[in-house]
Amino acid sequence: MRFTVLSRSASVPSTARLLHEARARGHKVTVLNPVKVELAFDRQGQELFLERKRLAVPDVVVPRLAGSIAAYGLAVVDQLGMRGACVMNDARAIARSRNPMRCLQVLAANGLEIPPTRMVHEARDLERLAKSIGGYPLFVKILRGTEKHGTMVVESQKSLQAALEAVLGLGHDLILQQFLKGGRSVRVVVLGGKAVAAVERKRVKKKKKLKLAGVLMSPGVARLAERAAKALALELCTVDLLEGGGEGHVIEVNATPALPEIEKVTRLNIARMVVERAEELYDKASKLKKAASE
Repeated sequence: MRFTVLSRSASVPSTARLLHEARARGHKVTVLNPVKVELAFDRQGQELFLERKRLAVPDVVVPRLAGSIAAYGLAVVDQLGMRGACVMNDARAIARSRNPMRCLQVLAANGLEIPPTRMVHEARDLERLAKSIGGYPLFVKILRGTEKHGTMVVESQKSLQAALEAVLGLGHDLILQQFLKGGRSVRVVVLGGKAVAAVERKRVKKKKKLKLAGVLMSPGVARLAERAAKALALELCTVDLLEGGGEGHVIEVNATPALPEIEKVTRLNIARMVVERAEELYDKASKLKKAASE
């Protein structure tokens, strides 16, 4: 099987892990930097070129797109899929998950519990907005285009006003969300519709970063993560959620999960699981093509 990771570099830790495991299973592996791919298309069809040579379409593609190249990278993902590659996470699903507001809209429309949320472009009547989602403190996500640019917790109307003045004048939109207290913050890896691993996300005192710790995944957490991945049509992702209040609340979904940290904590070979799932998808697609040709 020709296994390709769509990534800026083979040195990216998650990309390196996928390549290692695919190579260990006997597959022909490549890294394809999407910004170096030339796309050609007309009414007759689509082609891809790399260094002026026609690119042979791989059997399976795992997209791992950095935010800085997302728009062009998604076009490459689309074209590879049109040319017959088996793509783990198609362009539409990735784009939907990368847009925080669209992601939350889809999750809510599919009946998943999310924190009460408002999105604003021209913020007026801040007190009403704050009260509509449960009052302070609020969790604020800053959007630049369709990508999340930063997050902050605001404790009062004064601090929210300061945040608005800092970013709205620059053309950014804001997502205002109820800051949920209590419960356990859990990150779940979903692959092929199944929750395969989970870690707890703990905030380290005096540090901005979150520390990952091993955790037993409850049936409710697994079910919620699987529903979120299904709603967004993602083959591979991580789902961040907060336990409590029934199954819990979905906070965020990431279509390009970082694998090594989770593997280290859980002692699970998730990269190998991804390659094995790729093999299943390729075998299924091959059988369908064979049946269609007969």
